[in-house]
Amino acid sequence: MVLSTCVSGLGRYVYREIVGLRSAFKVAGAHSVIMSLWHVDDFASAVFMHIFYSYLPEHGIIKALTYTKLYVRELTIGTLTENGWFSDRIMEKTEDQRRRITKLSKNDIGSKPFHNEYYWAGFVCQIN
Repeated sequence: MVLSTCVSGLGRYVYREIVGLRSAFKVAGAHSVIMSLWHVDDFASAVFMHIFYSYLPEHGIIKALTYTKLYVRELTIGTLTENGWFSDRIMEKTEDQRRRITKLSKNDIGSKPFHNEYYWAGFVCQIN
């Protein structure tokens, strides 16, 4: 199960246990849950999930998550441009997102927009 929503990995402490989406999926029998511990930019999340799913069939959940984090951290504007991430066909965008992505696309092709751990470290896996 992949929860690509913000802070989906958080819960709250209620009578000696933590309850939230992850515990609900565990009780429901999910083998594993990928979730986010904090709000992550929508564009970065879309890129992250696209790459994660490309690694998943060959590498399994844990390695795919690890490889995705390493890849996204080193991803350049040039690679994002080559792969069409700045085109309108990739994802629907609000006006605010469109402005931010357009501004991002104007950076140097060698810059790494997701190098900061904010963009990738919040995605974690719980194996049940």
